[in-house]
Amino acid sequence: MSESDKTTQYTAFRLAEKHFKNRASRDKLPSLRKYQDTLVDLSRPHRQEDDPLWHAGWWSPLNDADVKSASWMPWTFGKGKERDKGERPELSISELKEIQLKDGKVGWIVEPETEPGSVIGYEEIVARNKSWTGDIPSDKLKEKTVSQLMGEIRWANLGWVYQWSTKSYDLSREIPIPFPPELAKICRKVSASVPWAEVWPAHSCGWETWEEDYAPDTGIVNFYQEGQTLMAHVDRSELDPARPLVSLSLGHSAILLLGTTSRQDPPRPIVLRSGDCLIMSGNGRQAYHGVPRILEGTLPSHFGPLETDTDSMAAIKRFISSARININARQVFPPGFQRRDIT
Repeated sequence: MSESDKTTQYTAFRLAEKHFKNRASRDKLPSLRKYQDTLVDLSRPHRQEDDPLWHAGWWSPLNDADVKSASWMPWTFGKGKERDKGERPELSISELKEIQLKDGKVGWIVEPETEPGSVIGYEEIVARNKSWTGDIPSDKLKEKTVSQLMGEIRWANLGWVYQWSTKSYDLSREIPIPFPPELAKICRKVSASVPWAEVWPAHSCGWETWEEDYAPDTGIVNFYQEGQTLMAHVDRSELDPARPLVSLSLGHSAILLLGTTSRQDPPRPIVLRSGDCLIMSGNGRQAYHGVPRILEGTLPSHFGPLETDTDSMAAIKRFISSARININARQVFPPGFQRRDIT
């Protein structure tokens, strides 16, 4: 099978995933320049010396496919050596719409080609819950230390528990896991700062009431270690498929691939840095998205250890030294919805 035949058997989204996941060469990182015409990196520092991505060599032209293998070249990095940094190219954001947020900050709109989402019914969620009989435990697990297990934590639930096996929420509990009030406050503030009339047409997805009645009640905290990924998917489990999903990033930077409702369409790579906030709303909630790469070497310097750190802060910094944390919040039940028992 020729290389072209191998390429055409994959969707455009899968090809982008494979590009950023590639670790075939010890001396090269996946090229960001390959996607510089569509790549979005809105929060990068104005001064290069403050940019962890630049410091780590992610913008080096030596990562490009047309550059020969680094195995014999004099700029090969190794112990005690630095990667070639190159120059950061100017990225075009002419296709993005700039909006002034109500708190004085600037926001940007990335609009994937998507159709309105189908509404999942409460009865369907309950039916999925009843069909789940539990996951069979593995009989091949070995004993592991606490430190080993810490590195294998992938997610934690806030609010209603998401069942990955049924792809729906477990509504059998009378009372969900408490959703942190401070996190809810932050997410409501973020949503309220958006001038939704500049984002969505009138009467398109119910945005007119979001400033007053958006109330996140559920979230998932994703823990990524370097080398871990989240493949392309669409979130379809909320009763209202348009209400905002607020996503917060901490730790290492990552590549988010944002596509359309079809994996056949090329996705747009977005660099998410520590402190970035991304909102998916309206039809955009139906776009395929995934995280194919945690960008090594991009931890901001303020996460470095200090002599004054408490034991708990020191433990947190040890964990984040090779990790990224993503907190995403959403609203499972729209305002006024009354839960009811279904037998």
